[in-house]
Amino acid sequence: MKRSAAKMLVGALAVMLLFTGCGRRGAAESAAADTSEAAAAVTGTGIDLTQEGLKIGFSAGNMDSNAVLWEEGISQALSSYPNIELTTFDAGGSGEKQVQQFEEMISQGYNAIICNALDTSALAAVTTEAEKEGIRVVHMNIGPESPHTAGLNNSSWNIGVMVANDVMAKMDSAKCVAIGPPVSMEAIAQGVTAFEETLKGKDGFEFLDSQAGDWTTETANKLTRDLLTKYNNEFDVIFCHSDQMAIGAAQAVDAAGLTGKIKIYGADGLQEALTYIKEGKMEGSVYCNGVQQGIQTTQICLYAMATGIDGSSLAATPEITAPVLIIDPSNVDEYLE
Repeated sequence: MKRSAAKMLVGALAVMLLFTGCGRRGAAESAAADTSEAAAAVTGTGIDLTQEGLKIGFSAGNMDSNAVLWEEGISQALSSYPNIELTTFDAGGSGEKQVQQFEEMISQGYNAIICNALDTSALAAVTTEAEKEGIRVVHMNIGPESPHTAGLNNSSWNIGVMVANDVMAKMDSAKCVAIGPPVSMEAIAQGVTAFEETLKGKDGFEFLDSQAGDWTTETANKLTRDLLTKYNNEFDVIFCHSDQMAIGAAQAVDAAGLTGKIKIYGADGLQEALTYIKEGKMEGSVYCNGVQQGIQTTQICLYAMATGIDGSSLAATPEITAPVLIIDPSNVDEYLE
């Protein structure tokens, strides 16, 4: 029964992949590949989720506003399982520390790890080790490079396309720049590539430059000031791959006296960013419900634990893309708390 249930979950994941898309691969091709890969993942022994002493770790690269929402969702999803202990590990922006925390969870016999990877390559080896030890690794947004049980993503590619289309719908012409993720996160950097490629060849629209950020407000502020100096304030749009970075960009633009003249977009739908949109300091944010992400990722994790799904024999990680939408001045009141 457990093996059949696992295969049903695999099929459901594959169907969702088919309709949500997977990066730059064709949807049908992605779904077919992930169905085959995920089916092979039903190799372990399922866990009785009612037994005592189960442990799940939440590993956050940074315990920022997003991670707080994810943790809230994880806690909500586990509220029906008082026997499952949840421990949160905050790497505090250190990839080395996150690796050490994974090693700690492995040595302490955790049953699963839900993570948001800070350094995708640094976590690869320890993730493989965890999966071999029967510890399911499930990621939110950004996962380790090595194959693991599953992941729930905001599609970086779709985010970049969505922002570019919003820019073109609102403006007749624009010179654009972008601040993306760290250079080590090639998969996430697709958002900036998608933004650039969607604008490419469109009359009146020009992509000037992109810089790699580190998800922080402070670095994005500096990068924006550098871009303003480099282009003598002569651009119209800044796309940042997170709201934390967009807030830094907005602060730099405001300090330069250019608020309202340069449209700034972020991603995450954080309340602070929505306040900036309401005040006219940002144009928009690509929103994904962080609490719901935490709930859904935990549900995937629990299914994997119960059914025996793991990533120890996978060639690629099965992933689901979470739905997103643009919040801008026209609808920001609906999302402000």
